[in-house]
Amino acid sequence: MKCSIKQLVMFTAVLLVPISSGAQNGAPPFASGGKKMTVADAMKKAPELDKALIPFGKKLADADAKLKKSPKESKLKKGVVDAAYSYGHELMALPQGKLPPPVQYRAALGYYRKALSIDPKHEPSLKEKKMIDDIYSGMPGGIPK
Repeated sequence: MKCSIKQLVMFTAVLLVPISSGAQNGAPPFASGGKKMTVADAMKKAPELDKALIPFGKKLADADAKLKKSPKESKLKKGVVDAAYSYGHELMALPQGKLPPPVQYRAALGYYRKALSIDPKHEPSLKEKKMIDDIYSGMPGGIPK
């Protein structure tokens, strides 16, 4: 995914805007029930909020199941990497406002991490993960867990 400076600035600005009234009342921004949203929380929440993401999750789950049966099969590893990257990329391509920013970007980060856990040299995942990490590293709280 190629990004312009304008897109990076918009991405950063969107992440800095509190999305709940709790954030305005002293609660940490993007908190859910008093706790900070994790990457895993966001990965679960994204398809609940946008049903169009469900096929990406199904494709990844199917690829994961096949890989568990034959964990050394390189073709199956590639299938999981491709499915995880596609899911993350789809999240990043969503129009602004489709999902709350913490859900959108943390979930994307989680899927890039998943792809990289299998293929640490997967260039598209590395690039997009780095972009998200760079932005979060300059924010309070740093890179989400």
